[in-house]
Amino acid sequence: MSDFQFTSDDTSTTASYRNPPLGTVTELELTVFGAWGNVTATAAEVRALTEGAVPVITTQPRSVTVTRGSNVTFQVAATGAPTPSFQWFRNGTTLAGANTDTLVLANVQDAEAGSYTVTVTNSLGTVTSAPATLSLSVASPASAASGGGGGAPSWGFNAVAVLVLLRALRGNRRR
Repeated sequence: MSDFQFTSDDTSTTASYRNPPLGTVTELELTVFGAWGNVTATAAEVRALTEGAVPVITTQPRSVTVTRGSNVTFQVAATGAPTPSFQWFRNGTTLAGANTDTLVLANVQDAEAGSYTVTVTNSLGTVTSAPATLSLSVASPASAASGGGGGAPSWGFNAVAVLVLLRALRGNRRR
């Protein structure tokens, strides 16, 4: 098939320019011949805008569950040409200044829990990530910032304490 192709039916004629050089500007001239004369028209500029690729997300952000006060990082990987831009959202609301492939949340609290998505955009299109959920868990007593686990000592602890006490008493009798 040649680079130029014309197709026609009873009501219209279509001209196609296939495989134009990318990014170039071309001037085209069209002459229509008819019983009442010839008409020539010139297209001022025709740009081949097929260069590039729509954004494609190659790695989706992942859901996480953390304790309050933790730091969280969501990350997305995407391809596209021209290079895509990013915008993060929490529960559908735009996060101001969150416009890179990585979203860092410091010292997360209940207000940050929710569904996070990111849009990836270039001049050829936009794609939205799958949602990633940030959930907060309740810290177990053993991991509480105050130290010990609280509550009554375990039976293992009691057994060891009794053995140590008995050894100490035996040692005192032998002296």
